[in-house]
Amino acid sequence: MAPEGVMFEGGNWLRQRTMAHSAVLICHPKGLVLFDTGLGRAIDNQIGEFSLLQRLAFRYQKLLPAADVIAATHPCPSRPVIIIPSHLHFDHAGGIEDFPDANVWIQADELRQARIGGAHQGFLPGQIDAKTIRWRPFVFSERPYEQYRQSQDVFGDGSLILVPMAGHTVGSVGLFINTGGRRYFLTGDTTWALEGFTRPAHKFFAMRQMVDLDLPKMDAEIVGVRRLMARDPKLTVIPAHDTAAYPASAIYPRWIGGGK
Repeated sequence: MAPEGVMFEGGNWLRQRTMAHSAVLICHPKGLVLFDTGLGRAIDNQIGEFSLLQRLAFRYQKLLPAADVIAATHPCPSRPVIIIPSHLHFDHAGGIEDFPDANVWIQADELRQARIGGAHQGFLPGQIDAKTIRWRPFVFSERPYEQYRQSQDVFGDGSLILVPMAGHTVGSVGLFINTGGRRYFLTGDTTWALEGFTRPAHKFFAMRQMVDLDLPKMDAEIVGVRRLMARDPKLTVIPAHDTAAYPASAIYPRWIGGGK
């Protein structure tokens, strides 16, 4: 839980909002895709790399890690696991080491920043230093998609399209999901709440100073997504931490038994 005023400027400081540390699971015939991994099994030990101030600012409630959910429910059986982090901040990369057999798609600059920037920039090196991690650096193609000049079609069938989302970190990405006539856009941490796009508004000043790399680029990203929402009102935009933005039927454990 967090005051709404933390999630976006102009939010109600007396209203508490649930902030997700999400891992989005997508079953595709060619693989089980995790967009972000949330907080992993070892988060209580990993968080010790942060300063006291950071630990206070980034307090969390530990729920079931993504690896435990997948082990218990067996979605997409016998399919290879592909992890695509929106970026490598601690609350998105925390579960990477829980999936030693997964291929992890990442831009080289993002991995470099995470290793060099360290804890004071919101990264925890202990989450990404295992030699068993199968990093798969990728480069965007020059094929435009929506307002983006570059994109990457994950499986080559138009169902999952990655796009660069500048500003939060050097290599942040967003993911379009096109399935069954419905479209979703996972926007990572460009904003922490849907209101960040609809108002528009940045995160609370003190928080964006801690976590956002380039505010002018974030301004452009927010405006771009806002215009996209106006062009396509049926598009479901989901900021990573905004629990209210996720379809309720898709949140574990409610998707068990057919809600997937």
